[in-house]
This record gives sequence, structure tokens and C-alpha cells, in this order.
Amino acid sequence: MVEKFREAIAESLAYADSHPDEVREVVTTYTKIPPAVLKRVALPKWPAEPNRASVERLVKLGDGSDLFKQAPDLDKLLP
Repeated sequence: MVEKFREAIAESLAYADSHPDEVREVVTTYTKIPPAVLKRVALPKWPAEPNRASVERLVKLGDGSDLFKQAPDLDKLLP
């Protein structure tokens, strides 16, 4: 189940990364950013694979703020 979810997320991120105009169109459905401004907005890169170092940093930040009862096992969660 986790693998299928990860594959779906990777597919959607790859699609978003290669279709910036469609991403901008979706943004108009939940923001009030004027179209002229939105055309100039720099969209982030959406890597299809997680950056382990970044995720480890987020785990450390979350662990230090009592966000987790138990830190996630990244070896089980990441490819």
C-alpha cells in the first residue's frame, strides 16, 4: 500500500514539474493571486524521489518539537 502511494505521488510530482501552466491554473482555484502575478511566480521543483537528507532533517526538527510519539523509521518509509 505504501509503495503504491509513493508511486502515485512520484507520478503526480513528475507531472506537475513538466506542466507548470497547469499547476498555475490549479493555484487559481484556491488563491486570489492575480493571473498577471501568477505568470511571474517561480514554481518550486517537485522531485519525484525524496531527498533522504532533507527528510532526516525534518524528522530531527519534528522530534525536537514533540511532533512524534516515536520518530519514523525512514528505512521502512523511503525507497
